[in-house]
Amino acid sequence: MFKSRTITISLRLYVSFALAALLGAYVVGVTSQHSSIIDQVIGPIDLGWKGGVGNHLAYTLLVGVAIVAALVGTLLTAFRDADASAQAQAVHLEVVPLTRAPIGTNFWPPITALSLAVVLLGLAISSQWLALAGAVVLGASVVVWSLRAWAERATGDDRANLEIYRQIVEPIRLPIGAVLLVAVMIGGFSRVLLTLPSRHSSTAVFGILGAVILIGCIAVALRPKISRSAITLVVFILFLAVITGGIIGAARGPRRFEKDETTSAGQVQKDSGR
Repeated sequence: MFKSRTITISLRLYVSFALAALLGAYVVGVTSQHSSIIDQVIGPIDLGWKGGVGNHLAYTLLVGVAIVAALVGTLLTAFRDADASAQAQAVHLEVVPLTRAPIGTNFWPPITALSLAVVLLGLAISSQWLALAGAVVLGASVVVWSLRAWAERATGDDRANLEIYRQIVEPIRLPIGAVLLVAVMIGGFSRVLLTLPSRHSSTAVFGILGAVILIGCIAVALRPKISRSAITLVVFILFLAVITGGIIGAARGPRRFEKDETTSAGQVQKDSGR
């Protein structure tokens, strides 16, 4: 029997996540439908077999989070939370193998937290596209973060670990990440422009942001020795600002366009002339 505890820390953590997500799914299923009391109570429990589940998007996402959290907790428990002493005992080694600590800057934890917040905000403001975009980024960040955690401990050589990580992730991360980044930036920035009070303010903001991006690209070109971490941090801050503005714009809704106002005024004058 392993010396390490049977119920590991990761199992308790992810089981707590799973239970919280199931509770949230049940609350959503009960409060977002208007049917009989029995259907409201039974439906969210049996996944809609004998009743309704209310808001299908929110209910499905929360149940999916619960399933993924339970699977991740079970998987980590099977590997004993990467406990070196438990692994040594499993393969009958007298000496505990050395373990390596993660190296380098890892931006995937804040990206994962941000994408989860976007999903929750999308559900809160009833924006399905925002919630879906956050869910896609959340799934991708969890997968890449897991691959990085595995690659950092694959061998005893840091350079070999980095090469393994790049061989697996780079062919997937670069094209998909670029498409997702551009799509999210365009979507968020469009919401910002549409929610501004006038066309002139939208034009001004568009010009200022374009100038900032151009100046940043020129600075990077003139200073090629700028660290990759600094560039990534700047891009992440810009991405966060655009996402925040897009969420605020989606919650407020688009402005009333001048063309519509002119048409409405002309129609009123025409009707009054009759």
